[in-house]
Amino acid sequence: MEAAKSELEEIAESVRWQIDDAMRANHDWLGITRTTDEPRPWLPIQAVDILEADSRAIEEGYKRRPLIVGLMKEVSDAVFRLCWRIDVFRFDVFRVYLLM
Repeated sequence: MEAAKSELEEIAESVRWQIDDAMRANHDWLGITRTTDEPRPWLPIQAVDILEADSRAIEEGYKRRPLIVGLMKEVSDAVFRLCWRIDVFRFDVFRVYLLM
């Protein structure tokens, strides 16, 4: 059980959440999961991009590739609007959003 917990913590360290204000306008994406840690603007990933990113990660001493979870800014805006309008759900929605 401890080994599984340790591995999950290690995985969690490689996951990052980011808000993007251009993905919907530029690509009509609602969200995206990136296996490469590249600067924005995000473009569709090609296989060669993943291989190059994996090589960089290995050279930098990482055991896992980064996992970037991108959400369109409209999701973030909607969550915050919802938090302040519905008092009953405000704390729970805000807490779930922060945990993402």
